[in-house]
Amino acid sequence: MEKQGQTPVPMDTCVFDERTAALFTGHYSKAWAFRQDARALRRGMEVGKRRANRANFAMPEGVYLAHLKFADTTALAKANPHRKEVASSEDAGMPGTAWASLHVEDQRFFSRFRSFRNIPLETVCNEAYRQLSVDPVREQNSGIVSARSLRFKANTHLPEWFQSRELKT
Repeated sequence: MEKQGQTPVPMDTCVFDERTAALFTGHYSKAWAFRQDARALRRGMEVGKRRANRANFAMPEGVYLAHLKFADTTALAKANPHRKEVASSEDAGMPGTAWASLHVEDQRFFSRFRSFRNIPLETVCNEAYRQLSVDPVREQNSGIVSARSLRFKANTHLPEWFQSRELKT
């Protein structure tokens, strides 16, 4: 995420070279891998009402989703009108109420980040895995199985191996 006083990330630069601050959250966890016939939906998989209580759920350790919308506030401000338009759609599966008041939600995110203590990435990852890898949400009415939407009260810094000098573009 962008910290106060940082400049926008140049378009030809790897974001991880410019931003190392991160807020670790289960709320934005949307990584899926299916072994069975299922549809990805609302941070989980739709397995059907009859299978919701017995469908397998396993979270692989070491798989993460980097949600980059807060990495560049200039880009975020440009994207917000489109996000607001998407949120106002009546279609099924659209974003929740947070997208209806984007400026408020964005400010709340940055405020939370500043208020949390910094914890090493390995510690945060271990705790997140411990909490998210068990006891998934099983929505009987919709037939959806998903990881719980936990919000951890910790921020962290990404290690150097995230930087692009280790990556091929």
